[in-house]
Amino acid sequence: MAYAPSPFPPALADEFQTYTIHQREFLNMIGHEHAQLVSRVAALREENALLKKTNQELKAKKQQAWQQATTRLNFRPNSQCKHVYDAPIHSVAFDGSDEIIAAACWDGKVILYNWKDGSHKILSNTPESGGLDQPMGGLYCVAFGKNQRLRETGKLGVASSDCHIYLWNYKTGEFDEKLKHPDKGHTMEVNCIDFHNAQNVLASASDDTTALIWDIGNKNTVLRTLKHDSGKEVYALSFLGEQNQYNVATCCYDYVTRVWDMRVEKMVQSLSDHTNIIIGVDFLHTGDVLATSSDDGTIAFYDTRVWRLLHRTNTRQFLADVDVANKGNLGARPAEAVESEVKRVHFSKDGRYLAAACNTGHVLVYPGPFNMNTLAPPEIVGQHEDCAFDVTWGTSPLGNNILASGAHDKTIKLWEQH
Repeated sequence: MAYAPSPFPPALADEFQTYTIHQREFLNMIGHEHAQLVSRVAALREENALLKKTNQELKAKKQQAWQQATTRLNFRPNSQCKHVYDAPIHSVAFDGSDEIIAAACWDGKVILYNWKDGSHKILSNTPESGGLDQPMGGLYCVAFGKNQRLRETGKLGVASSDCHIYLWNYKTGEFDEKLKHPDKGHTMEVNCIDFHNAQNVLASASDDTTALIWDIGNKNTVLRTLKHDSGKEVYALSFLGEQNQYNVATCCYDYVTRVWDMRVEKMVQSLSDHTNIIIGVDFLHTGDVLATSSDDGTIAFYDTRVWRLLHRTNTRQFLADVDVANKGNLGARPAEAVESEVKRVHFSKDGRYLAAACNTGHVLVYPGPFNMNTLAPPEIVGQHEDCAFDVTWGTSPLGNNILASGAHDKTIKLWEQH
């Protein structure tokens, strides 16, 4: 007898039919979502292709902008300035005639380089210098007298690691005097000096946590002692021009810039916008701007009329952008990986530029104006093989800006703007 399967129970047949309907609906949904994903992938591919094209166009524009930025100021190197000295250079300065560049070297010598004829003269503890009973220690800073009397007498000062300040007549090469007040002089390394624009006064900054104001017309007299209560080293200072003739700014290892009224030894302003040691400071004599530079890689600009921060420019971000322009995204370093420290900074005599020396060897020039709310990006005018520590400005016989830098690679580099 033939086998006849028994029919599904009605309840099971209904359940199976429901299950089949749900499965069909689920498969339809999966098919619909798959079609949507295929469409989305196609759209993303088109979008990605467009983004790649846009990225390439932006890279090309950035490279073009960078090339324009690095040539817009038109500073050209002096090919004859190639001499390598015997020791690292910590400081450079132009004399009043803009012919002589003085360089303070770590071997205790001052190099006087005439950039026009290429000649050199050395100030050191030779018998011809007269008056020096022992060698000068490593030198941190050099400066020329600024007022008419000091310029006429060839006054030049240097700050030494042996706790002293030495004064020379750079025109004759003769040693003048050593500032060593028996009771009030510095007791630790002297890091920086600056001459007053009008008075026969010199200011000095030291690791002994003080800045001293000296009367150099009255031998070895300390007029004022500016004590820094933080107990940290004072590394840099600058007088604030004729419009603020009684003020001097000091920069300290506690990351603070202080402005003093030297008549009463009173601090009148405190500026705290850096996150590391402040190495450089300069005042814009054609305006009302103070610039400070720091090992945190930034330069801060202040309006000295109201003591407001105008800008805080980041050299690490700038150099990272340079890496991107030169190497592309894959080969470039991020800003946090660029270990740029800004050493000393100086404004040009015409007030149009600020030069900055960086430990990466780069010498940067920022174009003004500096008293506005925005600041143009800098130009890399050149690079040393080791830490660039100081910069100084002069003027050529044709009226062009001349920029000189001194570095730990034992060289002076020179650029003229055309």
